[in-house]
Amino acid sequence: MDDDLKRLTEKQRLWLTAYLETMNASEAARRAGYRCRTEHGFEVIGSENLKKLEPWVEMRLDELGLSDAALKRKLIDGLDATKILTATFKGEITDRLEVIDWATRAKFLDLALRVKGMYQPEKLQVDQSGGLIVIGTGYPDAEDGLETPDGPQSDENG
Repeated sequence: MDDDLKRLTEKQRLWLTAYLETMNASEAARRAGYRCRTEHGFEVIGSENLKKLEPWVEMRLDELGLSDAALKRKLIDGLDATKILTATFKGEITDRLEVIDWATRAKFLDLALRVKGMYQPEKLQVDQSGGLIVIGTGYPDAEDGLETPDGPQSDENG
């Protein structure tokens, strides 16, 4: 990678470093010392650099374990999470058992669904006393399972 970086200009190297810190192309252009009269100028330079330097960005993200492929591997590992339970007697470990770590798997499944855009955020409203009220999850069937203090919700007709 060092030989590849030598092919870049000093400003491009500075832009690459700033981009990896901020993940914002126009901010990276500003930090790298590009001179622009307008914000749009920084956006244009940032966008151009992002296109030109994409191979270097991908290489660096891969080195850091943050490439798309590396993140997918980590996500898959999380979806297969297990944990070790141990039994002890008088301070000595007598048995070990590997079991599914359901809590970790649930967190990774939640993350995977969010990344894929399969979750719609809950709509929250603050009532006058400062408490939060869940208005809806964004899924038509989800409200069927919500309960009120009087029991499950039902529509007015049924």
